[in-house]
Amino acid sequence: MMKMTSRATLPSLAAVLAVCAAAHAAPMASTAAACDVSKDGRKLGATYVTSLSATKVSCPKAKKLVKSFNSCRRAHGGVKGKCSSFSGYICTETRKAIPTEFSAKVACKASGGRRLKFAYSQFT
Repeated sequence: MMKMTSRATLPSLAAVLAVCAAAHAAPMASTAAACDVSKDGRKLGATYVTSLSATKVSCPKAKKLVKSFNSCRRAHGGVKGKCSSFSGYICTETRKAIPTEFSAKVACKASGGRRLKFAYSQFT
């Protein structure tokens, strides 16, 4: 014979299921979002910005930050300049170069888990 579930446990079970469903449906806040730079990659301060991803930062804000990074970079050495910090972000950069241009990958982080990763090419 089957045991009947009391009505008192049904609302609790429904609440647990609702919380689980909401947690499953919500995107993770720490997941990096890829930003489309195909239309404005040449307007962000380098010759070409080829990729951009952001964590806990909107894509429009991330694009403004990339532009700020490139302004900082140019202010500290011109076209070949480097920028290790700006607007509360600390950045690391790796470059591969030939005499007429270089390609770089940049990773920046700030408080609150905000992160940017982008790649760019710069004609020298």
